[in-house]
This record gives sequence, C-alpha cells and structure tokens, in this order.
Amino acid sequence: HASEDLRILRLNSSERDYVSTLLGFMYREQQQHGSDYERVLRSYLEIVLVELNRVHLRQITMNYGQNYPSPTKNTMKYAVKYMEDHLAEEIDFHALAAEAYMSINYFRTVFKQATGLSPVDYLNRKRIIKSLHLLQSEKLPIQEIAALVGIRDANYFSRLFKKIIGYSPKYFKRIGE
Repeated sequence: HASEDLRILRLNSSERDYVSTLLGFMYREQQQHGSDYERVLRSYLEIVLVELNRVHLRQITMNYGQNYPSPTKNTMKYAVKYMEDHLAEEIDFHALAAEAYMSINYFRTVFKQATGLSPVDYLNRKRIIKSLHLLQSEKLPIQEIAALVGIRDANYFSRLFKKIIGYSPKYFKRIGE
C-alpha cells in the first residue's frame, strides 16, 4: 500500500490516543480563541512534536533488530545520524552507500527495512519535522526556514510540507506568531 510506505511513524493505540487528545485540545483552543490561545497552541504543538520524536526514536531502535549483521546495523545508524546532522546540506546517498561498501540499491533496501522509509522520504520527513520546530520558534520567512532545512525551492517546500503534515506551513507560521 503506497501510503503505508510514506509513513514515518507507526503509533500504537495508546500513543495514538495521547496525540489525538493533544490535537483535540489544540483544536478546542483554536476554536475558542481564549486569552493567550496562540501560546497554548505553541505549547501543545511542542508536546506533540516531542512525543512523535520519542515514538520515532523507539521505532528506529526496534527496527535495528537482529535481522542484519552488526556492520549493516551500524551503517544504518550512521546513515540516519548523518542525515539528521546534515539536514540543511545536500545528501549524497551514493556516497553513503559507497562508504558502507553497498550498492545504492542494496543501501536503499536495507534503509527502508530499518526505518520504514526510503532514504529520500526519510530525509524529507526529517526536514519537514525540523521546519515545524523552526516555524514555531523562529520569526523567519517560510523561504528562509525552507533553506535552513535544505530545501532551496520555497514552492516545493510548501507542497512537500502540506503533503506530509496535511496543512500548509503558513498555518503553523500563524500559530507561532
């Protein structure tokens, strides 16, 4: 199923209930426009992002199971860490594969088995998650935030953001202001 291939997180029922409850609180705050509601929305958004990051880290750790020899597990951990540490840069997946003495096709296959996503999808998701933090915390134009996460085309960034998050970056920019 194509949409399953694009998921970065697989929440269990309690995680889903928790995040759903937080999103419900955010929705209620936005509808009621109580005093300081933007601040409350930012706080709930931060909690949601922290929880999603925790789930993601647990899934990555679990997926580095016994299926691969230790050098392959280490390669995937290195690749994930390298991408996360260099989000703003252009990532050369061929070079990462070559460093691990893997063909690019084998690297992609093993990476997808370990993370649930292709290397490009994983990188894009991490960039969008990082941009959510920046939209919340920085008073920068969307184009600059896109560049800070390694996406030079603001229109592409907006389309990718909406595809992954379901809302435009402008929506989150308004919450952060």
